[in-house]
Amino acid sequence: MMMKIGAINLIYAISFLDLFSIGLTFPLFTNHLRELGASHSVIGLCNSIYSGVQLFSGPIIGGWSDVRDRKSVLKVTLIICAISYGLLGLTSSIFFILILRVILGIVKHTQSICKAVISDLIPASEQTEVFGRSAALGSLGFIIGPFIGGHLSEIKHGFTYVSALTASLFLANFGMSMFLPEESPKAEKVYNTSLIGSIKQEFIKTIKELRDIDWKDSLCFGLTYPFLSTYIRSLGADHVIVGLLSVGYLLCNLISKTIEVPLTKSLGKKFCFIITLIIISISHFYLLRTSNYWIVIFSRCIHGAVVSHSQNLCKDILIQHVEDTRKEYALTVFNVLSGCGYIVGPILAGYLFSIKFVYISFLAFILSFINLCLAITVPNQDDVCTTTEDIEDSLSEKVCQNINDLATSFAKSDYRRNWDIMAMRFLHVSCVTIFFGKFSQILDYNFKASPVTLGYAYAYLNALTFC
Repeated sequence: MMMKIGAINLIYAISFLDLFSIGLTFPLFTNHLRELGASHSVIGLCNSIYSGVQLFSGPIIGGWSDVRDRKSVLKVTLIICAISYGLLGLTSSIFFILILRVILGIVKHTQSICKAVISDLIPASEQTEVFGRSAALGSLGFIIGPFIGGHLSEIKHGFTYVSALTASLFLANFGMSMFLPEESPKAEKVYNTSLIGSIKQEFIKTIKELRDIDWKDSLCFGLTYPFLSTYIRSLGADHVIVGLLSVGYLLCNLISKTIEVPLTKSLGKKFCFIITLIIISISHFYLLRTSNYWIVIFSRCIHGAVVSHSQNLCKDILIQHVEDTRKEYALTVFNVLSGCGYIVGPILAGYLFSIKFVYISFLAFILSFINLCLAITVPNQDDVCTTTEDIEDSLSEKVCQNINDLATSFAKSDYRRNWDIMAMRFLHVSCVTIFFGKFSQILDYNFKASPVTLGYAYAYLNALTFC
């Protein structure tokens, strides 16, 4: 038990340092290329090629870690990342930088491998909580990284120092990965398969299984969210009402997280997943039928309360139905296809919005309804409460316990002493929310961008975010 806890703490540390090191170089990379004389097209290529290569290399690395042990694959990828980032700060050749970005796109899958290790070590009932903590620590690292990287870049040859620090952090992660368990306790690894053979085998399986993995949920989200504020404005709403859409959406999403875990444990993952997809389908249907912007805002707030849970529940159910040796591969393909949905959705929506918004709503409704039909056919493997009384008592107790835990955590947070950090976090989230809430309107009203241009702009943002 102690060994398992120690391994999970190592995964937390690796997740934090991984995104912290990426955050160091991410905001400085474009300026560094400009200083080297790169054109805007070359800068865009260098940024996009990384995400594009990751899209196809993810299933291969995932399959490799299923055939080999996760620890070995993680160590190999971390050492290659350390070398690549070190060279990135030493070279002034744009062509060589492009090659390094391709290499990094191939091997930089630390977060996916860490999730696979978690799924091997932790029972399915506890994985959601551990996944959440790992993601939170990774996000914290990505928030702190740009701040420190920006200060280091002010020094002469600052990008070289930042790259050296990034390489050092990857080496630190390599050192910590040495202390992970030799192999996953629940998985039987196959060591007698050649590397080239295993990669070829997994790549062929990836191409065949991509058609069978459900990515329509992320596609529906990518279809609707880029043009909602513009659509509401076209219905006669002012900027204040458009702002209420963002506030209500985020508030419902925040409140729903309080009851997500207890509701799932009480009713079962499949039942909650089906209810979630029903709500999403109804919200898309309301977009299709109404021309009242208040109904649109109400339906999107309800949608915001469940949309993030659909992906989490789908991932949990997927883990339940795959073999232990295939979990990392299945999760990687799941993440790849979700990313594809977030990228393809805005592009497709841009072309449809230039015709009429109702076509976007209709396509989103059809896709979400197909998702619902597919979810009903999934076998149920949940252990849930058997009586209505047990369900009601268990759910109410757990919701009250969650609320009490949140209040206790806030009381113990020493907010009087740490008010500056909390204020900084609040302002950061506010700025991001305001920007993304107004981004489509800025492009539309200030730069007269066409819907197709808006779609490609959001697709590019999603490629950087999700890949």
